[in-house]
Amino acid sequence: YHHRMVHSLGSPLVAQIEVTNHCPFTCIMCPKGRGEITRPVGYMSVKLFKHLIDEMRGFSESTTPAMYGEPLVHPDIVEMIAYAEQRGVAIQLNTNPSVMPPAMSKRLVEARLSTIILALDGVDEATSQAVRGKAAVYSRSVENIHALLACKARSQHQKPYIWLRMIGIKQNEGLHEEFRRQWESVKGIDCIDAKGFNTFNSAKIDEDCGKEDQHSHLPVLKETTCVLPWRSVAVMWDG
Repeated sequence: YHHRMVHSLGSPLVAQIEVTNHCPFTCIMCPKGRGEITRPVGYMSVKLFKHLIDEMRGFSESTTPAMYGEPLVHPDIVEMIAYAEQRGVAIQLNTNPSVMPPAMSKRLVEARLSTIILALDGVDEATSQAVRGKAAVYSRSVENIHALLACKARSQHQKPYIWLRMIGIKQNEGLHEEFRRQWESVKGIDCIDAKGFNTFNSAKIDEDCGKEDQHSHLPVLKETTCVLPWRSVAVMWDG
């Protein structure tokens, strides 16, 4: 990219593997949740996932098993995670804790998952569901997070790194400090942050969620060239 070349100088980072594009959530800031993505839905086969991991070894140290979908709804997600971790490809799992019951937490810890990012975009039922829809049950999310923390503590494993995240948009504006206060004293959480809002270059999403520059002190460039095609690839569920 920086050399303005159109051919690759090496192997790309496989940044995302979309194990499924099924999702129970209707996130207001996501094209999938808004019904704007209409391609067929499905599940990646375990065979294809393992093939990708085997090809990635040696040049992709980590990957995220998601693109436009909730990875924990894939029936074989734990097998996939365990396979990748055993072969030296660290998994960063982004998920909503509403769909992570205690039994799933136990299996994720046993699979030696490297990192889990828990999307909790509110401080109560109202704000959580305003952002991610009715499937994002705040009380259940809180219970599931504590179950994950307890499971990791009992296992005495160092992993997964547990990251609690809020995306800063209009629907939870002014709640970032309250969010942090609610969780900063909870033992076992490794990181708490409020992530900047990605508009997906959509004027309608900007309007519904609040423009990116309203939630940051940094200037936002209105027109930029995306560097990702030169740096990384994403593989959809169908390959």
